[in-house]
Amino acid sequence: IVFWGDHGYQLGDNDQWSKVTCFEHATRIPLIIKPAAGSAAARVGVGRRVLGFVETVDIMPSLVSLAIPGRALPRCPGTLLASRATVLCTDGKPHLVTALHDPSANLSSAAFSQIPRDRLVQGMSGAGPPPHEQFMGYSIREDEFRYTEWHPFDAETGVANWSTTVAVELYVHGARASQTADCSWDYESANRAGAAELASEQAALAMRLRSIVDDSI
Repeated sequence: IVFWGDHGYQLGDNDQWSKVTCFEHATRIPLIIKPAAGSAAARVGVGRRVLGFVETVDIMPSLVSLAIPGRALPRCPGTLLASRATVLCTDGKPHLVTALHDPSANLSSAAFSQIPRDRLVQGMSGAGPPPHEQFMGYSIREDEFRYTEWHPFDAETGVANWSTTVAVELYVHGARASQTADCSWDYESANRAGAAELASEQAALAMRLRSIVDDSI
């Protein structure tokens, strides 16, 4: 049995309402798994918390692996049209199987998310676009940072224009963030993109983000 949320929700956090952003409150979700009774995963124990990063795209390949040990799903093609024409594929990995057997296992070190917007919104910066121009926000979350880039996006082909960057966001998490936050849920209230003291970290995050969406560039 798997219980998870499709998305988070903002109730005024970051001056936003609803879910269509790349902020922490919109992208972080609950995920609870109860393994089948008698399975090796169930014998590990109940109520164990996994601290590593997982993504919702990891759920299906993980369930397939649990139901049919040794079965791996094919990777999805790199283009939108080819992916839509593929009957069965995944962009995820069976990380959850590892987590169920060993909650302390070292899983993925980051989580990736993306969300489209048809206009500039608070949290982004830049000149006003022409009507109906669409943008895609690509975001990567690591232990200490969330890094997001916004690019013009062609909804028909599913390809972003990575040669044009509309906006960049960099938020600090972890120990450094807790030193300045007003409370534990005060996430991502200060965009540190362009800060000289975080230049090397920002460059590394930008490179990693592009490596994740390499097929689109």
